[in-house]
Amino acid sequence: MPAIKQDAYTSGRLLWTEAKHKKATLTGLTVDNQGVSPETISLYDCFTAISGVWASGGAAQAQEDLGTTDVLSGKIRKQLTVPAGETAHLGDTDLKDLQFLGSVYVVASVTDTGCIITAQYQLR
Repeated sequence: MPAIKQDAYTSGRLLWTEAKHKKATLTGLTVDNQGVSPETISLYDCFTAISGVWASGGAAQAQEDLGTTDVLSGKIRKQLTVPAGETAHLGDTDLKDLQFLGSVYVVASVTDTGCIITAQYQLR
């Protein structure tokens, strides 16, 4: 099972990239906040919705960019706050049915290299 480590950064850090024709399931998340302030961590799912037509009238609907050019326009799938000096662990039961369609970014409320985020995931 792949795992990745990133530090807390307000503009976002990439956890994993989109895999064509596959979804990803988050199986574990650890936030070790040894920084000086509480940290709110958000996991963003960034993908592009394809174009199509409206069912009722057949009018064209443009594709929608959900975070591929701006991380903060992605869909927030999980958010948690970890107090300074503490560590939070989320396992399979806490993350049950949490799936991602595109690239996944972790965005922090405060940039701090003392806060390390470790994510384990599985492509399905």
